[in-house]
Amino acid sequence: MKRILLFGIIIFSGFNSIAQFQSEKNNQRTIEVVGSASSEIEPDQVHISFTIKDYELSGKEIHVDKTEASIKQLLDKYHINPKDFTVQNIYGYMTYEDNNKAGHYQSRKTYGLKVSDLSVVNSFIAEIDKYALESVNIDEVTHSDLSVHYKSVRKLAVSSAKQKAFDVLSGFGEKCGRVVKIEEISSNYNDKVGVQSISNYKSADSETSGIGSQKIKLSYQVRVVFEIK
Repeated sequence: MKRILLFGIIIFSGFNSIAQFQSEKNNQRTIEVVGSASSEIEPDQVHISFTIKDYELSGKEIHVDKTEASIKQLLDKYHINPKDFTVQNIYGYMTYEDNNKAGHYQSRKTYGLKVSDLSVVNSFIAEIDKYALESVNIDEVTHSDLSVHYKSVRKLAVSSAKQKAFDVLSGFGEKCGRVVKIEEISSNYNDKVGVQSISNYKSADSETSGIGSQKIKLSYQVRVVFEIK
């Protein structure tokens, strides 16, 4: 789903301080317009990373490998391609308690996961062992056809400028001619949107707020000068 907004600003060059039809340089009558367009699209790719750790429950040590096995079962449940689940980092450190000179080694693993449905993220994370899950990161929220949507917004901005020029000139009994000048004013296009960090994820009932409502916003603004016939 996407929502598109269009608007334009009209500037005349040539007639007086407000609306001129005469260029000082080459006696060419022109009209200058600013066309804009924006769009909001639903992401279809979410990249997250999360870290799990060893922990002790009722005197029994639960290793990260056991938690990883249960996570892999969730891949089937949520129809996630196993290739989209990767190990990003493996590390650990020694912990020492009183009167324990030998110490204890605690492992940690960080994984990367790509999903196509935003709603899956909350449910998937909620089912990971809450005692093992240490942190969750939303690394990237994007769309597989983002460049295509951006090109569409850009074309709509140009069309908006052209239509505004035609509409205004028709009110004066004038006709719009060829393009004299095109200038990009601003654009909002990122292939990586919506980075979010969720640290110390403690409860399976916790909500990763904002994940399901994020949209990618694209906008483009262009200034076009047309000849007046």
